[in-house]
Amino acid sequence: MRNSTVAAIATATGVGAIGVVRVTGDAAIEIADKVFVRGKSGVEKKKLSDLKGNEMSYGRIVAGERVVDDAMAAVYCAPHSYTGEDMVEFFCHGNDRILREVLKVLVSAGAEYAGPGEFTKRAFLNGKLSLSQAEAVMEIIAAKGEAEMDAARNRLDGMLGKAAEKICDELVGLCAHFAAWSDYPEEDVEELSEGVMGETLRRAEKELEILAKGYNTGKILASGVSCAIAGKPNAGKSTLMNAIMRDECSIVTSAAGTTRDVVEAEAVVGGVRIKFADTAGIREASDEVERIGVERAKKRVAQSDIVVAVFDGSSKTDESDAEILELIKGRNSIAAINKIDLGLSADITAVKEAAGRVVFISAATGEGMEELESAICDAAGLLDYDKNAPLIANERQFDCIRRAAVGVRDAISALEMGVTLDAVEVCVESAVDALYDFSGRNVREDVVNEVFSRFCVGK
Repeated sequence: MRNSTVAAIATATGVGAIGVVRVTGDAAIEIADKVFVRGKSGVEKKKLSDLKGNEMSYGRIVAGERVVDDAMAAVYCAPHSYTGEDMVEFFCHGNDRILREVLKVLVSAGAEYAGPGEFTKRAFLNGKLSLSQAEAVMEIIAAKGEAEMDAARNRLDGMLGKAAEKICDELVGLCAHFAAWSDYPEEDVEELSEGVMGETLRRAEKELEILAKGYNTGKILASGVSCAIAGKPNAGKSTLMNAIMRDECSIVTSAAGTTRDVVEAEAVVGGVRIKFADTAGIREASDEVERIGVERAKKRVAQSDIVVAVFDGSSKTDESDAEILELIKGRNSIAAINKIDLGLSADITAVKEAAGRVVFISAATGEGMEELESAICDAAGLLDYDKNAPLIANERQFDCIRRAAVGVRDAISALEMGVTLDAVEVCVESAVDALYDFSGRNVREDVVNEVFSRFCVGK
């Protein structure tokens, strides 16, 4: 049975030097030959099917007698392609109208429109990628920070998959021995000692725990960290926000209470994506609009992963500062003592007691900003994380590792209680099933469809 052949534009919309349209499937080269004429003159009568694979040819994409565009065509023969199928990529001029016309010509020649993530889905189904590697493809596309990119790159290289596969192989070995010992007693298969089984299971338990603990770091790298900038009016919150963003995101004036609502923006700090929120100055509100702004500021402080509390170091601390300190007490916070270029007049004893970290800065001059960025990375738990560690990136992966750990712990408990090996085997098999789900070996079709529905079309 022939696989359907699908086509899509693989490059982002907009004007560019090059745009790519790709087609994959059993009839990919045949369909490409219908619309592509090789050679400068377009009359050489050479076909793409004459190429050996992993070769390119110059020519013209045509619709009947009409030339759609000059292009380069790259031919990849199964299984040596991204999808594992025959595949052709057309490198055209980067004009949206041209690319849409090329796609239309391919569909007219027999291709179907590709769905979201269909090329990577086919790569997974054809064994070119594990499910965790396939997920990493989209993570690389969406990555904004260097650390986020490195973590996704490691997953695409298979570091996470190899760590899970190592655990799985040991557990499968146990299951195989169980099966041989119980099903073929006449073969005199040596029974595994409780010590060997326990050692294998406890090693698997420890390695699964390490993977599970990496979820928080992996999740932070994949989705970013929320950080609220809070403080009393005129403490310099908006100036700090603009300094971090290197842009005029927030309005800055000498009038207290200028910021009335939450101003949001993203920045990459220390290679990590941080979602900053500049909030209204917290104080006893003088009018209804300001009161709403203050309530929103307090709510954002409560919801954020990190709080940067800004204090005016050039003036005496007051009741508003005390309220800020109460808000951040016990939270993952950084106290930024601002305006140090104007001299230090604030009493920072109480600040040091309430805040987890204290830095001295001048948002206006940039002094101390590097120290603040390091403190933010430290608060995110990413200051000294192992860049080469295999990190879980999403809830699906974490759930598989969690279920595997439960199966292993149940097997250890069954072994310690002295129950039959059949019961231990059932627990180990449940752990193996969870790890198979992780890699995609026996994952349900609806889970696969959900994973690839988040992809862009053309990838």
